[in-house]
Amino acid sequence: MKGYDIYNSRTCPATIAGHSIKETYEFYFKSEKSNLRYTIEATYHEGNFFAVKFYCKAHKLSKNKYSLQTFTNEPFKIMWTCTQVIPKLMEKYPECSFVALGARSIEENRIEDAMDTMRFQMYKRHVFNQFGDKFVILDVPENSGIALINIEKHLTEYDEKKFTKDILRNVLKIKEIIRVCYDNIHIPD
Repeated sequence: MKGYDIYNSRTCPATIAGHSIKETYEFYFKSEKSNLRYTIEATYHEGNFFAVKFYCKAHKLSKNKYSLQTFTNEPFKIMWTCTQVIPKLMEKYPECSFVALGARSIEENRIEDAMDTMRFQMYKRHVFNQFGDKFVILDVPENSGIALINIEKHLTEYDEKKFTKDILRNVLKIKEIIRVCYDNIHIPD
């Protein structure tokens, strides 16, 4: 499956001083099926990782923009499009890792449970198939997130203890930043 073409991108400066965010990249695409436009945000954090999120531009001003559904029945095509940013970002940051957070869905009077969201389940299936050889892929179920920990630098000098220690250190740092920065992606009950 192929995603939609990304037609533009830009770099945005960090919006919160003294925070773990270094900068944000925005990528834009348009659905050929629905003609809706989407924004993919890739926020670069201390610890050399990106948090990748997307939303429909029609929902840009909503505090729930990551959770609102469009009902266009094209989640996999949109997901494929979102993963196109990973190789682009790796050109500039070849050793970076990634996190995708599955925001809770909102449908009329129903808000999805924060753990194990539908988006999280889709991300898991998709990411394992596409990126399993360059990353250690870990669930972050308490945030419905999936972490892709870059292991390429460890593949040439394989020291199992160092590898495990480095991976665990990265995971703990990423989990803490997710907890501090992205807990609000889930609407409070």
